Amino acid sequence: MGLTDAKIEERIRAVREAGATELDLQFSGIKRLPESIADATQLKVLWLYSASLSSVPDWIGNFVQLEELWLEANNIQFLPESIGNLTQLRQLAVGTNQLRSLPESIGNLAATGWTRMARRPHRRANRFSS
Repeated sequence: MGLTDAKIEERIRAVREAGATELDLQFSGIKRLPESIADATQLKVLWLYSASLSSVPDWIGNFVQLEELWLEANNIQFLPESIGNLTQLRQLAVGTNQLRSLPESIGNLAATGWTRMARRPHRRANRFSS
């Protein structure tokens, strides 16, 4: 069961207003990330496990402080080249998707230190979850 659009926007607004560094949209039922999240560049952890995503927007590369990106168990076929801008990324969970290839820029992540392509069970509790 997914979240309503209003509930998703409420979570995003709360994160932006609080300057929070984590956003949990697991199991939300969204097909794409809402544009309203694009300016929440302070995020360090973005939980999108089993969110029903079919794509990742190019502007994800603006989240340069991101340390963990959990995209596992969606319907994603491609990651944008801008993923290589996420040089602080230490965890990238992309398992159980429909990935056909990885962008060349993914090599930028390994060059910055240890980036783990991880698989981890979903996490339920944080300040902005219901």
